[in-house]
Amino acid sequence: MKIPPVMWTRTLASLLVLMGLLVAPLHVRAQKGVEFSPSDAHAVSVHAGNGIELQATFNGQGPIDLIFDTGSANIMSASLAKKLGLTVAGTGRLDGGGGSVPAKGAMVDRVQIGGVILRHQLFIVIDAPSGQVDDFAFVGDQWLQRLPVRIDFDRQQITFYNPRYFNPPSKDPFIPVHFEGNAVIGEASVDGIPALLVIDTGSIYSLFLDSPFVKEHDLVHRYSATIQGYAGRGWGGAESGFYTRVDALQFSSFTVKRPVAVLLDDTQGSGGSHTEGEEWRGNAPGVALR
Repeated sequence: MKIPPVMWTRTLASLLVLMGLLVAPLHVRAQKGVEFSPSDAHAVSVHAGNGIELQATFNGQGPIDLIFDTGSANIMSASLAKKLGLTVAGTGRLDGGGGSVPAKGAMVDRVQIGGVILRHQLFIVIDAPSGQVDDFAFVGDQWLQRLPVRIDFDRQQITFYNPRYFNPPSKDPFIPVHFEGNAVIGEASVDGIPALLVIDTGSIYSLFLDSPFVKEHDLVHRYSATIQGYAGRGWGGAESGFYTRVDALQFSSFTVKRPVAVLLDDTQGSGGSHTEGEEWRGNAPGVALR
């Protein structure tokens, strides 16, 4: 049975897990290219404004402001890539909210956040959208697929754990997740309708439902949704949708009552696809795409 996708953001992450969102996959990739400093061999904690805004160095240059986006691949602006002196190559497109945009690729040999380093990181390089600052960078999937990560919204802190020493806290409820591309996914239900829930700290909404899910279950009619308008902006442009409240979002053993939901009516980009998040389509000569 195909389970349509749902978007879940940091608002619900804070509500459900109280002290923080712990993403610890059952099977973490081999740790080739991951290094922890000797003084922080077990875990590295860094300040993260709003739970997701932090700083890093790229090839020893920086600090560079980052967004830790659990729904994103590694992405940076073309202007930042130029300032870092990176070799940008290839042709392709980046699918995201609002549609898709032209994209290239660049390899960063060393990305360091606090005392943890990831090497050989492929970044998707795009021009800054209208209204966006010229220099920006996002990281997410490569860190999540290699390391257990706790995002603590109350303390505004992110902790990266060394998988060699990590043991999930026994007192915390266990929520199973898996990866599809760069998306962190768990099974959920919206008012009893099965759905795949994508945990995305880079979204501004508590909950939004993609167009295929909305249409399949006739949700605009079901919720008598009449307030329609701007529903955020992705790399490909603005999105639109209907605003309403669902009665209950069930995720594992947690239930959130009456969250505000956006019913997307766009069919372009990730808003009309099976899974949310950014997707690269293309090639970059001399760059190993993973």
